[in-house]
Amino acid sequence: MNRPADGPRPTRIAALVLAWLVVLLIDAVAVAGLARLEFGHGLDRVFQDGSERYGDYAALVEAFGSGDGVLIRVGAEDLAATGPRAALEAFVIEMHLVDPDWTVISPFSIPLADGAGGVTTLNMLDGEAWAGAQAAHPMLAHVLTPDHEAALVTVLGAAGEDQIAAIRALAGEHLEAAGLEVGLSGLPVILDRSRALLMRDFVFLNAVGAAIGVGLTLLVMNSVWLAAISLMSTATALLWAMGAMGWTGMQINVISIALPVLVLALALSDAVHVALEQRALALGGAPHSVARALRRIGPAVLLTSLTTALAFASLGISDSPLLADLGAAGAVAVMVAAFGGLAAQGLIVQTLLGLMPPARIFPPHRRGIPAFFDWQALARFGLAAPRAISAATMIVALVATGLYLTAPPRFSLDENLRDQDPARTVLRRIEADFGPMAAMQIPVEIGPDGPLHTARAVIAALPEELAPDVVSLSALADAAEAASVPLDALATQLPPPMRAMLTGSEAGRLLVSVPFTYVDAARTRALATTLEAHIAAAAPPDLAARIGRPTGPHVMSAFLSETMIRSLSLSLLLAVLASGAVIALWRRSLTLGLVALVPNVLPVALAGAAMAISGHGVTFAAGVALTLAFGISVDDTIHVLNRLRLAGRDPAHARDPLASAMRQVTPALVATTVILAGGLSGTFGATLPTVVAFGMFTIFVLLVALVSDLLVLPAMLRRFAR
Repeated sequence: MNRPADGPRPTRIAALVLAWLVVLLIDAVAVAGLARLEFGHGLDRVFQDGSERYGDYAALVEAFGSGDGVLIRVGAEDLAATGPRAALEAFVIEMHLVDPDWTVISPFSIPLADGAGGVTTLNMLDGEAWAGAQAAHPMLAHVLTPDHEAALVTVLGAAGEDQIAAIRALAGEHLEAAGLEVGLSGLPVILDRSRALLMRDFVFLNAVGAAIGVGLTLLVMNSVWLAAISLMSTATALLWAMGAMGWTGMQINVISIALPVLVLALALSDAVHVALEQRALALGGAPHSVARALRRIGPAVLLTSLTTALAFASLGISDSPLLADLGAAGAVAVMVAAFGGLAAQGLIVQTLLGLMPPARIFPPHRRGIPAFFDWQALARFGLAAPRAISAATMIVALVATGLYLTAPPRFSLDENLRDQDPARTVLRRIEADFGPMAAMQIPVEIGPDGPLHTARAVIAALPEELAPDVVSLSALADAAEAASVPLDALATQLPPPMRAMLTGSEAGRLLVSVPFTYVDAARTRALATTLEAHIAAAAPPDLAARIGRPTGPHVMSAFLSETMIRSLSLSLLLAVLASGAVIALWRRSLTLGLVALVPNVLPVALAGAAMAISGHGVTFAAGVALTLAFGISVDDTIHVLNRLRLAGRDPAHARDPLASAMRQVTPALVATTVILAGGLSGTFGATLPTVVAFGMFTIFVLLVALVSDLLVLPAMLRRFAR
């Protein structure tokens, strides 16, 4: 057992002081990096790539603007009445004055014939004239209900948190103060809402993860000092990792939100492995137990961090900058945390050994967590029936993998919000009042006959069921013709963005917008594909050559999400192959590398099979979770193989090194899995469904991997790796 020197030598004290100064210096650098971390929903970058679909969308935005506006539903018994009409008009006027880059579209934006050959707007008419105006101009149906109980105000160019807050403030001042009902939605609001909930979940997840981690560590260690050492080293590891994320420019978003708690749980798991080994050596009377524990367990800890880092790095093959950034930052964070945790743990223990007796730091182990199950029985059963368990496992793994491969990708732009979130409920009310808010936007080069003829030719090539709801120059022309007013007189009164969309941009293109009810990416892809095929078949060749593919945020994300989610399967495959290669090189055995993969592929395959059977499909959260969970689950396998390596060198375990290794390693595997699952359990209380899904799949894989490593791994090692 380690014994403190009667009087610490000056050189030893100087070395400790120097080491602490280095650690504190790195801490200061990490704190500076931590201050650089930013929050964002992340969806504005997830689809940026070099694909044709994204190119179509980028060209659309460049020519016509994003078209993603803040949708404001205003409700009243009768908006045509004097009071509500005045409040609505005051709100719209104020909105025009807030920001010169905003474009406000409202019932007052639609140009109307005044009956005398001129042009007017609703705000110039009294309430009694509204009904007649609405009957004469079909475009008003998109912004005002026939009963005048609801109006729609759209603000283009407002997308930031401060801008949305300003809109809410003005709505409260002018509309809610007048007794009108107000609700905000639209893609900018949905994304801003996601960002706000993200910040709440980030604080919640880390607070809950830290609290559960502390509690479980105290139970596992059954020693305040050992628990404190593990927690302090974990805190150092997390600080260094988060600081590295900040310096790399990593953004906390809906995809990376669980990364800090993952790093925390992994660092704590590593610290527990090392601390338990230190205690075992110290109680056994081994000299220099701290250094020996680091030599015995340290390589395994670094290897487990390497396999997890490789799982993160595998995300880098994605064309999405967001996933690639997560992969790079996660890999760096995991490796930095591993080195930081080991360095801090060794330094803290060495310092304490100079201040107090070793027996106080390493008290005898007492059972902390009640044994509700004899985990050792799994290993004993696996060793007793290696052939049957190995065969059954490989059959189940193959079937589950096959089912996993059939699971379709699933994505929705609003999947980060719960179904009853205000932004979603308001959007449903808006669509009930004014029709679908999502649109497939078809850019068309204006032909020699002019924009009106071009628009009508495109509409004629659309499926009959979609044509009546199309927003185009044709609807404005019909209104002008019905009122005997020149089309140009109405068009010039439109807000510039609307005018560019309807009559043509500087590039000589106009938009034909086909509204549709957005459900998810799969249905959007099907509708867009059908629409493209129908246009190609129905449009004359000269017109078809000028019609671009349907695009817009909903269409673009529908196609690219499928590609990117499927790329996560390739990331998982690379993580599997890389982990197998690392283990094979470490143990200099291809057989061990292959055998080590099976117990860890099994839980991932089972999770994927469950997605396929349930019809849930593979989401971004699930795809990332399975890839990272695999990288983490391999950790237990590495610790088993490391313990087997050590047992093989010890004559005391020469009779059956594998059985001895399983007896020694099982308590640590159970303890660290409990800590990992406990630290991630806070995800179940998150407000973002994607975070809940991430935690659910990760915990499932970790728990099944524990059972697999205790049951399947020893069976396969006995069967194939003698």
